[in-house]
Amino acid sequence: QLSGKLRRDETGTRLSDGKMVGNGIELLVGGLVSSDASDLAGQIRVVDLSVLGPGFGGALQAEGRLTGPLETGHISASATGQRLRIESWTGIRSVTLAATEPQLQRICVER
Repeated sequence: QLSGKLRRDETGTRLSDGKMVGNGIELLVGGLVSSDASDLAGQIRVVDLSVLGPGFGGALQAEGRLTGPLETGHISASATGQRLRIESWTGIRSVTLAATEPQLQRICVER
């Protein structure tokens, strides 16, 4: 299921109430995309990573934001995973990471 409102004018393209839901994945996004000054934020929740294919499991929540001009914009993101199983990584209870472009600021893995 996909829903939202898209409006384009002289300031740029604005997405309001953007939502995509299906197969255990929920994505929420909204904000302004502009070559001069963007401010776009989103969240994703995957309740069961096995929908990505064999070798994946657990749950993931993440959020991110793009601000500033598109060419030199700033991206910040954070994600938290629970009971993760990624290919040969097993027994991971949680992973938390925080990133602010251009570098990873923090990562914590708990087994």
